[in-house]
Amino acid sequence: MSTERRPVPEKPQKLLKNITRIVSGVGNNENTTTIDSIPFHDTGLWGATTALLWRTSETPSKDSNTKSEFDGARRPGDRFGGFVSSNGTNFIVQDLAPGAEVPLHRSDTIDYIIMISGEIISISPGKEEDFRLKAGDILVRKANAHGYKNPGPEWARYAVVILDAEPVVVDGKVLPEETPQFNA
Repeated sequence: MSTERRPVPEKPQKLLKNITRIVSGVGNNENTTTIDSIPFHDTGLWGATTALLWRTSETPSKDSNTKSEFDGARRPGDRFGGFVSSNGTNFIVQDLAPGAEVPLHRSDTIDYIIMISGEIISISPGKEEDFRLKAGDILVRKANAHGYKNPGPEWARYAVVILDAEPVVVDGKVLPEETPQFNA
């Protein structure tokens, strides 16, 4: 097995810019709005970058009672490689390069996935392809083992809202979370 790393395909211009995030809430003078720019960060997986837009630490959230300067994206995740906030919510946008793959994993979460552009293939244990998601498709993922790959030739972009959930129980046994290996 070669240890040589292949270069990541270049992102198209339209995906190079940061995500514009608008946070609207209540402040001393009633409504407040903050507009800022959120960068993408390397995930540790080849060809995958993620922008964390917001995270809450509990549900129901108390974020409506925080000052307008408070940034939910600075709140750390405490599970699953920092992607999940126990008892809370997580809102990310992920870009996946042509040929890139998110390995099989399972978390005790409900994930709402909204395809923005490109295409990804959902994979599951023993299957190379469960189904394909294309721009405009929406997936509700309920704590099953899964992974994704981008068949190319374009970059894929999708938004994910991750909600913490109770552990999955099958035949009276709790299924463990399965964290992917993050070796780029």
